[in-house]
Amino acid sequence: MALRFVGTHNFENVNLRRFERVASFLRVDPKWIVDEVRSTVTRALELWPDRATEFLGEERAKLIMDRLSTLQLVREVRG
Repeated sequence: MALRFVGTHNFENVNLRRFERVASFLRVDPKWIVDEVRSTVTRALELWPDRATEFLGEERAKLIMDRLSTLQLVREVRG
């Protein structure tokens, strides 16, 4: 069972716009939320390849890293 995030259980549908909606609900600056999400995703993409291999082994790490490339949020952040 997946957790629900702004109307979806499917993380493939999570994008920066959904975080803007969260910001609106929380009454915080949407630009701040988007900047934080971009920063966090960028940092994760920098760290995870080596760490995933270290902790999970090469085969599982490759599966995770390949999966990340399919996510809308990652594609948006990568530009």
